[in-house]
Amino acid sequence: MTTVDDTAIAIADEYAEAVLRLVEERGVTDEFMSELGDFVGYIESETAFGDFLDSPIVDTESRRDLLERTLRDKMSDILLDTILVLNSKGRAGLIPLLHKRLQVALDKRRNEVEVLVTTAHPLTEELRERLIRVLADRTGCKPRLVEQVTPSIIAGVKVQIGDEVLDLSASNHLRRMREALVERASHELHTAEQPFVAD
Repeated sequence: MTTVDDTAIAIADEYAEAVLRLVEERGVTDEFMSELGDFVGYIESETAFGDFLDSPIVDTESRRDLLERTLRDKMSDILLDTILVLNSKGRAGLIPLLHKRLQVALDKRRNEVEVLVTTAHPLTEELRERLIRVLADRTGCKPRLVEQVTPSIIAGVKVQIGDEVLDLSASNHLRRMREALVERASHELHTAEQPFVAD
């Protein structure tokens, strides 16, 4: 697996800028990002394929021939050509990192920020909108929420932007939101404990 260090990030950033210019010119940015995300998901779930892309034992021509045969009719030309260019430079293992750096560059262009929100229960639409408003005020960017539900989370909600985990106690808005989530969880538990009464 490719080591993610400053050099790898710098290389990925160069490719990301070039790819982003290309997909923006063709008006397929969101489609490309979705397709690349699916491909990265496959790489991460099929470790043998990921190892194949990154293996120094497999020569680039053999890998290129296999990728061309198996993927040409299964993905867009622009994505496959990107993969083949990386492979020709011996950098096919950078594909997952390229996806991450593309998202960073795209967020910067769109003044967006990815926010990982972990809650014990799924967010209601009301709580989601409230959180987006609070985060927009705090970051000055448009929050793009990535939501995940972890029933065991003690705080009720955890909000993370990059490496920063927000302190819920620092914001009255977030604290009220946490209280709302806790209240909702308590209500659901209380309701579940009510005995069943037949008509």
